[in-house]
Amino acid sequence: IVTFTPKAIEYDYSDSTLSYRINSFFEQRYKAKAFNGVALFAQNGKIVYHKAFGFSDFSTKDSLKVDDAFQLASVSKPITAIAVLQLVQDSLVRLEQNVQDFIPEFPYDNITVRQLLSHRSGLSNYMYFVDDIWENKDSSITNNGMLTIMQQDTPKPYYSPDVRYWYCNTNYAILASIIERATNKTYENYMNEHIFQPLRMENAFVYNRNTHPDLPKEVIGYNSIYRRKENSYLNGVLGDKGIYASAMDLYKLDRALYENDFIDQNLLAEAFSPNHPDLTRRNRDNYGLGWRLQQPSEFGEVVYHCGWWKGFKTYYIRMIEKDQTIVVLTNVTRGGYLDRPTLQGLF
Repeated sequence: IVTFTPKAIEYDYSDSTLSYRINSFFEQRYKAKAFNGVALFAQNGKIVYHKAFGFSDFSTKDSLKVDDAFQLASVSKPITAIAVLQLVQDSLVRLEQNVQDFIPEFPYDNITVRQLLSHRSGLSNYMYFVDDIWENKDSSITNNGMLTIMQQDTPKPYYSPDVRYWYCNTNYAILASIIERATNKTYENYMNEHIFQPLRMENAFVYNRNTHPDLPKEVIGYNSIYRRKENSYLNGVLGDKGIYASAMDLYKLDRALYENDFIDQNLLAEAFSPNHPDLTRRNRDNYGLGWRLQQPSEFGEVVYHCGWWKGFKTYYIRMIEKDQTIVVLTNVTRGGYLDRPTLQGLF
């Protein structure tokens, strides 16, 4: 179990102009029914804005609280990546190691841990290929169930390994299985013991439909017309999604990532380095090991991830050089994605 002593959370609400600018943005969107959720902004190691808007449950009109946990959707991926990097740090996993070293039944050759982390495996998305095969949608599919389908049916990859960037949820579901095989712990237990508990992420947990058939009731995900989203059979697959956490939990993770006794800073720097030289020529984004990278950027070094799954939309933005952090969690899909440069510009 990781031994790490988090620093005390600090606040600084002295900049009334900054608070007004951020609050006005979210108030306007909330009044226009284009935002329902929690926003947290921090800089220089202090929280400068933290507020909840709207309801956690529209049927009961329960108000959201700032410490409510949301389904992080693909913002789970950076956390899965951090767990893998911890195993690299502990010499249980190597970035260039073959997936078959951990999962002998894995039917694809020459795919490495690094390629999974950076979305260069070329694999097809399990969310599509299992849908035609998994007949009983009332029964949750598991990571092992996904691997069994891959072994028996061997869905054709989109690309050969390491040919190009192809964002794919399958990569992170396989990484969750590698975590389990390398540690002899469940993905949930590993996350609890090595990330959530050491960082005192008090509201964070892994939701697994196989062990908890009902969705968590504190915060419910809704579509754009406030209809509750279903508890999909795909919620049994973890690693690419499945982590619930509050905005404060993510901020605690943010602070820990600056500390060498939580994660080796040289290894983390590799995670924040672009793995796709072809991408920067086409747009300003790249992808490292679990993180999207904004390059070049007027905000300095920016690493981030966004997510969207079953009514939840999430944004986790770290402007490292400026030591600024933005966490925005929503449980209603109305309004589409928030514009990331606009969020960054609120500073």
